[in-house]
Amino acid sequence: MSAPPYMKLYISDYHADTTELDVVGHGAYLLLLMAMWRSGGKLPRDEGKLSRLAKCTPEQWALIRDDIMGHFKVSGGVIRHSRVSKEIAKYEAVVDGSSRAGKASGFKRANKNKDMIPNVRSQNVERKSNQPEPEPERITVEDKSSTACPPNLDAEAWAKARSILVRQGGMTDKSAGSLFGRLLSQNGLEPRDMLASCATAEVIATKDPQGYLTKAAQAISKRRAPDIGYRDAGFV
Repeated sequence: MSAPPYMKLYISDYHADTTELDVVGHGAYLLLLMAMWRSGGKLPRDEGKLSRLAKCTPEQWALIRDDIMGHFKVSGGVIRHSRVSKEIAKYEAVVDGSSRAGKASGFKRANKNKDMIPNVRSQNVERKSNQPEPEPERITVEDKSSTACPPNLDAEAWAKARSILVRQGGMTDKSAGSLFGRLLSQNGLEPRDMLASCATAEVIATKDPQGYLTKAAQAISKRRAPDIGYRDAGFV
């Protein structure tokens, strides 16, 4: 699962932990944190790649390396950061909860629809005393609720987006629906693609849901396009 298009920065904690860094060190450290966030919480333990991600020359990296690497945990061939790992885990828990809730809701609707299928007895059948009563006929309806991507996930995303834009953004329901539809169309997305972003926007109670969802849609669309420079760095 990929990380969201934003990364929280706890200002007080950051300053308390980085008192030894100079201006070059701060820039390199933040660039590495952002690269780690994009790659899902880890980076390869490769001095050449790390210095390139930090935008440092070999000479600059040699001077700041020890201070920078002291903030990361080394395990095998990769490095991790405790705060980054914690925030990604929190995000994944929110997304997983939303997904399970959507699936449960869809399963409940599917069962309800099945219970509503009527039984119809055959009519105008000539009955004879020496013949058993004919069995009732059942109307069968093709159940499409078991397809790989049930429509309830799309409905869940639409409902969340409109609710957030109305409650947190002060929009009318009609305007909220139009905005969300426009974001999907402009970025080539399905409603379900925005479900995780909608859930996160709801959890963090953003005061600008329109701007948040707009940036999220653009980021999701961009992540689907080839990212040559990032692939060359060896993280995907």
